[in-house]
Amino acid sequence: MPFVNEYVSYEDAEKYDLDNLWNKYNYSMLKMPELLNHFDVHQHSWCVDKERGYWLFNCGFLLNEDSLSGFVEPSNEEAFILHVNGQNIVFILAHHGMEATDLYPIHF
Repeated sequence: MPFVNEYVSYEDAEKYDLDNLWNKYNYSMLKMPELLNHFDVHQHSWCVDKERGYWLFNCGFLLNEDSLSGFVEPSNEEAFILHVNGQNIVFILAHHGMEATDLYPIHF
């Protein structure tokens, strides 16, 4: 089966400790699992290949401690966790340039 986008079951979220992965990388002042109560959707989402046990989880934007304002701000870098063969591989990807349009999509 190919990768599919879906909501994470509560059992899988607990099994893979997704709340703590989110909290480690996401800049939000609210932390998981309390943050799920502030959204319309009350579950994590991921891209998963259940046959092989692989998944990709977006943890959101990282903090920029060295911002021009002198305050901690969200950066242009996002953290993704790829789970393969029982290991979590962290990817920090940055997007640059203009806002996404049909003519100029944002590239990671």
